[in-house]
Amino acid sequence: MRRGSDRTVSREERSHVGARAGERAGEPTGRPFSRCTEPVRLDLMGLLVLLPLIPACVAVGPSSRAASCDGTEAGLIAAFEEHVRSFNTPRDVETLLDFEEEMVEFGHGGADAKDFRKMTRDDHRRLLVAATARKDLYEWTPESVEARVTGNTGLVWGLYLRRDRPVGGETRVDRGRFTAAYLCSAGGWRAALWHRSPLRSLQGE
Repeated sequence: MRRGSDRTVSREERSHVGARAGERAGEPTGRPFSRCTEPVRLDLMGLLVLLPLIPACVAVGPSSRAASCDGTEAGLIAAFEEHVRSFNTPRDVETLLDFEEEMVEFGHGGADAKDFRKMTRDDHRRLLVAATARKDLYEWTPESVEARVTGNTGLVWGLYLRRDRPVGGETRVDRGRFTAAYLCSAGGWRAALWHRSPLRSLQGE
């Protein structure tokens, strides 16, 4: 006499039954499981118990510069645009310091380069704050942007329009070309070299 059913239970069904039994017993089932994505219904006590685990599920990402330091031209341009926003008025001094702490710059005034690598962060901050206090307006707008990434080096170049008004003075407007080099580091894209050269003044246009 046969006991039970004539039906043959497949290996897949046995695995499924075993998994269900393991779930009821609170044992690991071998099924892929993500505590960050699995829907869970919690009461207040359950929430209090799981609160210490929340940081393991929340992706605490790096800054936008680090996130964009992915070897793509789009990421480099996004970092470049953030850099530009930081030095336009209203100036974001701390973000600007992050971008420029290792930078060498050839700007609009004078033939000598500014080498921020030789300055402490505090000295650089004082320089930026003093320069900001002398301006009612500083607006530097890229008119064309091209980019290339090779290894951990990013190059950005193009044309720009600059509006610059000192406190109590008149607005100066000029157009020029720029070249900028960035290095991809643990902190994201950081400026290594900036060169800006005016092509002509646009006063009266």
